[in-house]
Amino acid sequence: MHVVVLASRHRGPVDRLLARGHEVSVIAYQGAAHLYEDLPTQTVQGLGSIDEVLAVARAAGAETADAVVPLGELSVLAAATLRDYFDIGDPDRRIGTAIAARFIDKARMKDDLAAAGIPVANHASGTATEVGELCRDVGFPVVVKPAIGSGSRHTVSLVDDRELRAGLADEDGVPRVGDIIVESFVEMRAELHCDFQVADSAVVFAATSRYMAPLLGSNGANGSVVLGPGHRHDTGVALAQRVVDALELTDGVCHLEFFDTVEGPVVGEVAARPAGGGIVEAVALGTGVDLWERYLDSCLGPTVTPDPRRGTAVPTNRRLPDGVAAWCGLPARNGRVVSMTDSAALLALPYVHAVHMEMEVGDTVQRPAGSTSWAGIVVYEAPTEVAAVATAGDLWSMFSLSVA
Repeated sequence: MHVVVLASRHRGPVDRLLARGHEVSVIAYQGAAHLYEDLPTQTVQGLGSIDEVLAVARAAGAETADAVVPLGELSVLAAATLRDYFDIGDPDRRIGTAIAARFIDKARMKDDLAAAGIPVANHASGTATEVGELCRDVGFPVVVKPAIGSGSRHTVSLVDDRELRAGLADEDGVPRVGDIIVESFVEMRAELHCDFQVADSAVVFAATSRYMAPLLGSNGANGSVVLGPGHRHDTGVALAQRVVDALELTDGVCHLEFFDTVEGPVVGEVAARPAGGGIVEAVALGTGVDLWERYLDSCLGPTVTPDPRRGTAVPTNRRLPDGVAAWCGLPARNGRVVSMTDSAALLALPYVHAVHMEMEVGDTVQRPAGSTSWAGIVVYEAPTEVAAVATAGDLWSMFSLSVA
């Protein structure tokens, strides 16, 4: 099978496709193209640019491709455009532009969810030049974010006009260009996520997890714990199916974020791709289900691989009956890395299953602040949910990073 991959800096899924024996062509943005020098690769400035991706698509072999696989949120719409333009995959089940647009545009997503009766924050959308008016229309406190984007860069909470002015003056603060969405700040008891697979319009696998702290402002010092059976897990599964119905997804893997509030669950947003960070590995550790494998299956062709309890609130943590799976990010700092705790020291801990460092001594790091600003990721197990959070604190204390 010939597969066109819209690639990111995460090469792992491409290697999985190669290991399956597929022919792979790559379209990569400039910052990631060097990772695919061994493969036929077309380079664009940004995978979010439909025109750029279409311009190199024929050179990437899209006309004869059997499947298109986007690896990041910003490439989901471009991949959908290639499927529709070159008629790749089953038109009744593929993620085409009509479906992809509902996941990529946060304002449209929330409008569609609200129309289906799914609780979302009060919100308004417009251009960055209208941010003051939008904030006052929604009413402080608010959260301002790009209408299209991933991670938490340029996502800020504001309590009044003074903070709005300060945010506009900050290079990584309030968005100054493009379309934005302004939504009411949600008072929450916890922030959760549900990672799930959809086959033939039904949620056939789901795992609900709790973030250790709210994502906004965490700057990499965060993580999540895969929850066992119970009300919070069941809530995530039920929300996942309602979201699938509202956005009319037939097949795929999704990452849904929602808030636990005193009035009930409120959906933040949902992405039509596997989660980032250590989430997929933690889910695999806790349940035995690898969502990257499920995602590749769905991109290559509709594959129904249901849990035996399809239609029920799917339990999790079947692989760790006496504990929970978790992951945490190791916070990074900008500058030239002079010294850093060696990953081998973390891997030597008996409860750690995997460590993935994203920088090394000698690297010069210049990253915007955000929820994905980490030096590395640790996947581990703990006896309880409370212990998992405490273990993250121990790992953060143990990890040392010095920059010049």
